[in-house]
Order: sequence, then structure tokens, then C-alpha cells
Amino acid sequence: MPEAVLHLVDCLNPGGTERQLIEQCLRLDRHRWRPIVAAFHARGQLEPELHRAGIAVATFPLRTQLIHTNTAEQIVRLAGLCRRERVRLIHAHDFYANLVGSAVARLAGTRLITSRRDCAHWLSPAQRWSLGTAFRAADRLLVNGTVLGEMAVRELGVDAARVRVIHNGIDLDRFDAEARLPPDPPLPSTPPETATLVVLANMHFQEKGHTDLLLALPHLQRSWRLLLVGGGVEQPRLEAMARELGLEKRVLFLGPRQDAPRILARADLACSASWAEGMPNALLEAMAASRPVVATTVGGCPELLAEGGGELVPPHNPERLALAITNILSDPPRLRLLGNEARRSVEHRFTIQRAAKALDRLYCELLP
Repeated sequence: MPEAVLHLVDCLNPGGTERQLIEQCLRLDRHRWRPIVAAFHARGQLEPELHRAGIAVATFPLRTQLIHTNTAEQIVRLAGLCRRERVRLIHAHDFYANLVGSAVARLAGTRLITSRRDCAHWLSPAQRWSLGTAFRAADRLLVNGTVLGEMAVRELGVDAARVRVIHNGIDLDRFDAEARLPPDPPLPSTPPETATLVVLANMHFQEKGHTDLLLALPHLQRSWRLLLVGGGVEQPRLEAMARELGLEKRVLFLGPRQDAPRILARADLACSASWAEGMPNALLEAMAASRPVVATTVGGCPELLAEGGGELVPPHNPERLALAITNILSDPPRLRLLGNEARRSVEHRFTIQRAAKALDRLYCELLP
């Protein structure tokens, strides 16, 4: 009889955490593990994939504020699900799931894995304290980068012996098939001899460093255009800045897209000028597309590029950023070499198959 594992997640809409959850659930040995997914928001766009794989999905709707009687009701309902389905392990995947999962595990008497996939620099002090409490109470803290585990130990008092690192994984077969398709909607045509730079990042936080990249662009020593994929509250300010710098014809704001592999396949180089990062999935996808990466030395970026594939620069330094981009674009053989290094690194360290095997070992560690 396979062991039931309850996966808790806020929603099942497209996103890095949600995509990793689904990819790993689909690859776990179903003779050993029976995944059950519980989401706090109903009818996510990714939910049909789980249904097609025969994975049960249940909804436990939470209110906007966790300090509400409804939260206690959902915790009791989840504990009841654990008892009915004989769940002995809960795997929480994001902020709200970590907090709720900690309470459910205590009530139902199950083991608990909490997760950290980003720096969570936007959390309030109270939220950070709550998250640290959940991490310390868990049997294991799963992180997707070494630096995130070190931060949890140093800043939140988590026992280092309970931290496990499993990098994000990419399904390269699916990624390559997607990359061969034309972008939808189509991209604007590229002028001859023009290099295409891509940034895949939301525009909700200034920490993504878009302003540094815009300041770096006038210093590039060859013809270029920049595709900014993503949206958020910062976009109007960034558009105004691009106009002030006279870059509005070469900086294209594409908004949120679901065809990142297709866009990356038609780019020359991917950038990240971020001031704070975890393990950026956007750069991992660029590497899977054999595209060199120029990124800042923050968070997990050095770990991501440990086997080559790009160049690192200090954050808050548009001049160094411009120099690194220019050096790579001006040297076509090196550009191809870095792109090949990036792809080999993904094949060696960041496949979804590797991640699923590591997750299987973690589950066996807790439920031998």
C-alpha cells in the first residue's frame, strides 16, 4: 500500500512553486507514494494536469487574514482528511501552507516538511516570526538553494541538521518541445545585427533591479533590444524611466507571458540585476535554453552558475552590468561557449528527474 502524502499549496495557478509541485508529483513512484493535493484557492489553471494523472485535489478555502475562525475550521478539516486518508506526511510548499501545515501536523500527528524557495524579503516582522516558528517545528525544511538554508539557520534559528537542499528541476524534453514553437503572441521583428536581451521577472518589487538594468543599457557597445517579460505595480514607473532615457523604442514591455521557453529560444542573452534573490527559476530556464546569463552576486545566483554559463557582477552597479553584457555579446565564440556550459549545467544538476529522486529519498528518510 503506497504511503499517502498531503501536499499543501496556496493555489494551483501557473508559478514556479506550483509548477515544481506538479512536476514532482507526476514523477514520484506511485507504488511507494500516493500524493494528495490540498489548495487554499479553488479552480487553479494547473489543476486539470493533476486530475489527468489521477491525483486527488481538494480545496480548503482560507480568508485573506489567517487570524479568523475560518482558519481553525480549515485546519480541523485538513486534520480530518489526514485521518481518513491515513496521511503520515504533510509537505507544505509556500508561506501560507507552511503556517497552516504546521498546525495540521500537530493536530493530526503527522510528520511535516516545510519549504522555502525565496528570500521572502517582503514579509512583515510578524510574518517572518511566524514562518520561523513553523520552520523550527517541522521535521525537515526543504530549500531549493544552499543559501536559503543558510539564511534560515542564521536568521530564523532553524536546526541545520533538519535542512535539506533539493534544487528546482526542469523537464528538458517538455522545455525543448515548447521552445521549438513560435511565440504566442508573436514577438516584434528584430532589426539586423541586433542582439536580443531578455529579463523574466515580475515588476512588483524594486529589488528585482530593473532600474539598474535600464541605467546600464545606454553603456552597451553594440546594437540591442530588451524584452521585459512580466508585470506588476512597478511597470508604469519603469516605462517612464525608459522614456526619460530615450530607450522606449528598444525596451519592450511584453507583460506576463506563458511562453518563456519560446522567447528565450529567440534571445541572445538573459539578465538579472536583482538586489535579492533565492534560486531564480527564470535564469534556470534561460540556461536550459542554452542562453548565457549575466546576473548579480546575490542569493543563489552564484550557486546556479557554479559550473559556468554566464558572468556575475555586484548588485547596484549598472556600469559593471553593462561591461559584462558587452563583453559577452562582442565575443560570439564565447557567447556560444557560455550557452553550451549553461545547458550542460542544467542537464547535470537541475533536471526534474534528479529533483524527484531526491524528493523520494527525503520521504523515505522520514517514513522509512
